[in-house]
Amino acid sequence: GSLELAKSSGRDMATAARATGASEEDIGSLIATLNTKFGMTDPNEIKQAIAMAIQQGKSGAFEMRDAAGYMSEMGAAGQRFGLDKGGSGFAKRGAMAQVARASTGSGAEAATGVQAMMRQLISKSDDIKKMNGGESVVFKDKGKTQTNDIVDVIANTLKATKGNKGKLQEVFGDEGMKGASGFITAFNDAANA
Repeated sequence: GSLELAKSSGRDMATAARATGASEEDIGSLIATLNTKFGMTDPNEIKQAIAMAIQQGKSGAFEMRDAAGYMSEMGAAGQRFGLDKGGSGFAKRGAMAQVARASTGSGAEAATGVQAMMRQLISKSDDIKKMNGGESVVFKDKGKTQTNDIVDVIANTLKATKGNKGKLQEVFGDEGMKGASGFITAFNDAANA
């Protein structure tokens, strides 16, 4: 990591550890991930991301320890998908992890589920396109080099399948369903309301 980044983030690291019960090592790991996977170098941006992770952990089940342990993997999966770096990309991955964690048994399962969900959206993009009447859901361009916003991709995949769990199982597979299950439930609950 970066010694300068560690020095400038030391106070935030200690404060976050005290506030969450996570170890300084966990917070340090998260800071390193924010730097390497999310491209954050500004100490204030890092401080805001840590605060966001703390808030998400308080309001959900994917806690700071989970973020510190699994956000590096999810960051790499998000980069492969084409998610934004910086605070916006970090927030979206955190939100997906929160939704997944609510329907899985652990932070590890939630992180694996989110990674699998993103992987499956890419690999099944042609199938999703067929289900959507020939209109692309996952990619912005015909060359398949740029993805649409992940929120839109998930929502439009659910719309294309009309929330049909059999079709969604074909899209996401077993692991990906763990990441998508909370989104599917919310979509179907709204459709049935």
